[in-house]
Amino acid sequence: MGKSKSSSKSASKLAKKAKQEEKAAKSELKAIKGKGKEENLEDILAQFQEEWKTKHAVKEEVQLAAPSRRLNATFTAHGDHLWLIGGEYFDGDKAYLYNDTFRYNPDKNEWRLYTSPNAPAPRSAHAAVAIPKDGGQIWLFGGEYANPSQTNFYHYRDLWMFSLKDYTWEKIETKKGPTARSGHRMTFWKQYIVLYGGFHDTGVKTSYLSDLWIFDTETYKWKEIEMRATDRAPGARSGFSMIPAPEGVVIHGGYRKEYLKGSKSVGMALEDTWLLHMDLDLTKFRWEKRKKGGLAPSLRSGTSMTHWSAKGLGVLFGGVLDHESDEDLSSVFYNDLYTYNPSTSKWSLLTINAKKKKMGGSKKRRAKQAAAVDSDAMAVDEDVDMDAAVEAEEGDSDDEADQKMAVDGKTEGNETPDAPVLPLTRSNAMIAVLKNTLYIYGGSYETEKREYTLDDFFALNLEKRDGYKVLRETVLDAEVWHGSDDEDQMDEDDDDEDDEDEDSEDGSSDEDE
Repeated sequence: MGKSKSSSKSASKLAKKAKQEEKAAKSELKAIKGKGKEENLEDILAQFQEEWKTKHAVKEEVQLAAPSRRLNATFTAHGDHLWLIGGEYFDGDKAYLYNDTFRYNPDKNEWRLYTSPNAPAPRSAHAAVAIPKDGGQIWLFGGEYANPSQTNFYHYRDLWMFSLKDYTWEKIETKKGPTARSGHRMTFWKQYIVLYGGFHDTGVKTSYLSDLWIFDTETYKWKEIEMRATDRAPGARSGFSMIPAPEGVVIHGGYRKEYLKGSKSVGMALEDTWLLHMDLDLTKFRWEKRKKGGLAPSLRSGTSMTHWSAKGLGVLFGGVLDHESDEDLSSVFYNDLYTYNPSTSKWSLLTINAKKKKMGGSKKRRAKQAAAVDSDAMAVDEDVDMDAAVEAEEGDSDDEADQKMAVDGKTEGNETPDAPVLPLTRSNAMIAVLKNTLYIYGGSYETEKREYTLDDFFALNLEKRDGYKVLRETVLDAEVWHGSDDEDQMDEDDDDEDDEDEDSEDGSSDEDE
């Protein structure tokens, strides 16, 4: 009996010990597994960091020359530099789209290229705006892509932020926002990026847009601003000008096509100007159509406008006016320069101070410039009477008078003004103002025979206006063109016949962008 009780206690102790050992083994195994998980997590994080570094690795290269010929890139000023992003080039046979990010340093006359795996895809006709946040950022939205044969066409609706502090791109994911588009415009007011208009091409029909969006750079959220049906508004358009103003945003001009029932689409250049009155209370936004004051540019599309922040003015350059008939399409290009004052809604013509030289001085440069301009094109707006321009502004204040200057052919003694060097007439140039200097890069120019994509680069001191500085010349004949003049004419004739046979749409044009 006693032996049996003793055996029972011994067996109980052994069972308890075995249970404790089993529990300890489980705890040890759990600890080992936990340690393995921690090690795996560390490995995963390390791998993620390496992948991020690889994806965001920035390669910076000094360029021996300016960027290649291109159109519909963005040209943005911030701090001491200019930034050129993306663009397109067509050689008569193939289209090339770019996703380059270039920085220009005016002090050194130096271009640098920044590349990284994490960057927006190749595109053109996108919109970009610089803001001062976190050392400077450039925000980019939308744009378009076409394959080399231009048989496939795609619009983007992605939003990207480029840090000017570490030169990295970041794609910003948002729940909602503007639809895919090209030819829209963006600017910055307070903490908001403002986006308006553009177009979307399905390949069958081109739709022009009139929606208004703001993006809050603090909350990273889009909001569509919807007006009442009874409110006046600019209407659908693309390829227009857009600048910030103390009260909000100004838009001017642009292009759209109107589709008439039973006939082909008709392109329309626009010349109206609107002010968007903005408020931190987002329900108080309203559009105001501005009266045309001063000496305004003539009707045209494909103009380029940028903000001269030091003076609070818009600066508009160039453009093109197409004269279309059933038999022919001719284009007049411009290279004139205007300012727009949002506070007074007044336009002023800017012309260049003629440098005085002794009679008999060299006219080589003047002859070279004249030879470069095709007889079809205009160097300045024919509608502007230079003498009248001066007379109309005689009553201006000193500040307003300082915004423009007419070339005066009357000089004293035997001195004569040397004809100023002017950029070739063009549309869709890329322009920006940095430290009171206007920079003009590239653009599009056409003759009866073919079209040219320019790669020249100019600088103009807007306060002195004592002549354009040529930073890079373009050589028209140096551009390789694979299109055939005869084939182009046949294609145009075929297109005209197709338009007459059916109500088809033309797709986008340079004026759209």
